[in-house]
Amino acid sequence: MAEMLPIRSARPHRSERRGSDDPIVTMAARRLGTGPLTIAAGSTAGGTRVAEDRIDVGRGGVARSALAAQYGDGGANLVTRTGVYRYVVGAGDAAFDFPGWVLDHHLWRGEETVADVGCGPGHYVEALAGRARRVAQLDLSPAMVAACRRRRAGAQVVADAARLPLGAASVDVVLAAHMLYHVARIDDALAEARRVLRPGGSLLVALNGVADKAEILSLWQDAGRAVLGAGFDAPNWSARANLDNVPGLAGAHFGSVSVDRLPGRFRFPASDPVLAWVQSLRAGTEDVVADAEWDAVVAELRRRLEERLGREGALVVTKDSGVVVAR
Repeated sequence: MAEMLPIRSARPHRSERRGSDDPIVTMAARRLGTGPLTIAAGSTAGGTRVAEDRIDVGRGGVARSALAAQYGDGGANLVTRTGVYRYVVGAGDAAFDFPGWVLDHHLWRGEETVADVGCGPGHYVEALAGRARRVAQLDLSPAMVAACRRRRAGAQVVADAARLPLGAASVDVVLAAHMLYHVARIDDALAEARRVLRPGGSLLVALNGVADKAEILSLWQDAGRAVLGAGFDAPNWSARANLDNVPGLAGAHFGSVSVDRLPGRFRFPASDPVLAWVQSLRAGTEDVVADAEWDAVVAELRRRLEERLGREGALVVTKDSGVVVAR
């Protein structure tokens, strides 16, 4: 069973030695267990001061403050998005243990220390508890950290994936599940994963491929451009980091990189779950698409979906998910 153990102070590692007014340095330092793993930075209350980097996911890009809006609801938007997986048919359907499948790409001994980076509300908490000895869950969103703690009390810390509050060679596994596309500087996050991993450790990056939900994105894009013109781009986080481009990026930092895919398909019998997925991506885009514009695009998308469903009986959509394994 994974241990969530007491806390003591620790000295910041070299990338964290900044001014004393920086909350990343001055907040309480943490330790997991009796071994060398130390969490020298991170906050569960005030958050982490970060640059307002813009992340290109659609028309005009989205600032990091958009992520705060997207994930500041305690996980409701994320729950809506993951809810579409009840419509998967065949391989990887709703009964499939995807977290367990991802984690079993590491050969577990039961003594591992794990950094769950971008932990969200704790989707991997139970699966990790049965495999690892010690787990640190880290997320940039205080709301996600709080939700994760409600799920399983322990070492949850607000932290930036590109500036991890962990010592060099301090963990055996870094898990980054469906989050790398949210990082402004992906290469920095991969370099940090390499830095904190011990020799022989594993980086497990759960992602979707570029083909995942492509049919929905295409319908949404066409609806948006019909209403707003050629300047509309449907938000597409996975375009930044996916099963197709991350292996090459990881190869700059790791000697061995592989990909394991779990393809499948969604079958939507009605438009509502598709539109709910689209609406879950609204938060944080308000400075890019006005409310009236958004509503008009969604109405046009509904019309196109209903037309397609009336003609074909169901909307069949590509599912392309999997894991990048780097060592």
